[in-house]
Amino acid sequence: MSAESRISLGNIHQVATVTQFHAGINYFFLYNGSESKHRGMYAGYFLKFWDYGNRLTGIHFYNISPYINLGYQWNGNRLNYDLRLSQTFAIHSWTNLEATQSGTAWFFSPWPRFIPVLPLLSFTIAHHFK
Repeated sequence: MSAESRISLGNIHQVATVTQFHAGINYFFLYNGSESKHRGMYAGYFLKFWDYGNRLTGIHFYNISPYINLGYQWNGNRLNYDLRLSQTFAIHSWTNLEATQSGTAWFFSPWPRFIPVLPLLSFTIAHHFK
């Protein structure tokens, strides 16, 4: 088992800023027989929070979303490699805009009419210190 968290801050264009925080746990199974337990297949559960903020109007759109992972991780001498498939399955959203309500819904794709289920495939290379 391993705990993981990520934070991301940035401007996506002239007007909007997005702040993201991800945290969760991966459970490893089907180890490849090496000395490190953090190699091989894993499944995990994460929670993601993000704030989409308009810098001109001061309006923020906040979201919390759970997602699951299925992946494979392996370690080199100084680099870790991670191939992961992630699927979001629900979302809770709210805003600081007046006269609005928060809402919760199932969420499998940002474009449900075109692609009802859209997982994210990612490949990460990370440097580690010994």
